[in-house]
Amino acid sequence: MKRFYLFAAFVLLGIAGSAQEITVPKTDGPPLLDGRFTEREWAGARIFRVNDSLELYVKQDREYFYWCLRDRRANLMGVDFYIAFRDSMVNLHASAKLGERVYRKDAGYGKWDWWNHRDWAANVNPFNSFEGQRFLKDEAKEYQVDKRRIGGGTVLLMFGLDPRGVVPSTYPQGADPENPEKWMKLRLEPVKD
Repeated sequence: MKRFYLFAAFVLLGIAGSAQEITVPKTDGPPLLDGRFTEREWAGARIFRVNDSLELYVKQDREYFYWCLRDRRANLMGVDFYIAFRDSMVNLHASAKLGERVYRKDAGYGKWDWWNHRDWAANVNPFNSFEGQRFLKDEAKEYQVDKRRIGGGTVLLMFGLDPRGVVPSTYPQGADPENPEKWMKLRLEPVKD
């Protein structure tokens, strides 16, 4: 029980002590989670320029929190997003398959739970061929998380990329998946019934 309180305090301190909090804009119309970025779908979103080719878009509506990692080179394969909310930290993975793993205070991130994606969704890399290249690269990874799962208020977010030639490998730069201190600090409106 003592370890749980230490973990909860660690997450809450991370939420309280990270960078300036940014309010996620509220927009109408959800994006289609298809890995194809369109300006119209992401109009009104807050944009974070990661580097010359990568941009992160965030927005919310009444029920969901959305984000999109856009690669102007269309070179995305696997993306791991890490989100901290209330007293939880979760890794949401999208590549050719979707998976989730939960951070445990005494053991770090646990085993992958593949294809569970309860309360969240993202696009996967499409299958191309049984010979040669098997999966196509995406121009975007688009995620949707039910705000009833993560609640309103402050959430922390970071991502890590499949290491195949994409720089940086984490954003914000220097962020650690097991320590939310340097993660992006985002404010969501609560769910309204």
